[in-house]
Amino acid sequence: MKAVININMDNAAFQDTGMPGRELGRILTEAATKVYLNPDIKPGFSLPLRDMNGNKVGELAVKKPMGTVKMCLDLGYTAEQSDLVGDIDELFEKAIKLKLISGDDAQRLGQICGQMCGEYTGKLKKKG
Repeated sequence: MKAVININMDNAAFQDTGMPGRELGRILTEAATKVYLNPDIKPGFSLPLRDMNGNKVGELAVKKPMGTVKMCLDLGYTAEQSDLVGDIDELFEKAIKLKLISGDDAQRLGQICGQMCGEYTGKLKKKG
């Protein structure tokens, strides 16, 4: 499992006080308390994160290894290496959604990246 926290700090609750760290700390403390009071969290758990004005500024989500991450773990990558490859895969998915790259191009880049990582770590044999 993996807990992922995303917080957008580009709003008034962070900027107007001149102390964005305090608002960030408040949000994280509130999230930590809610997680502590819900010890049976599992993949699929999601907690909206709100600023002092009640605006949703992020999310804490618990995920299980899937797709690319699971494949990397099965190949013998460390959890940290697998998570990073999964993050790269998510970047390609975001780029497709933002129309920065086509799905076909993202798939080709993902295959090239995966092959390079596999060759470098010795998990995959070099082509050719």
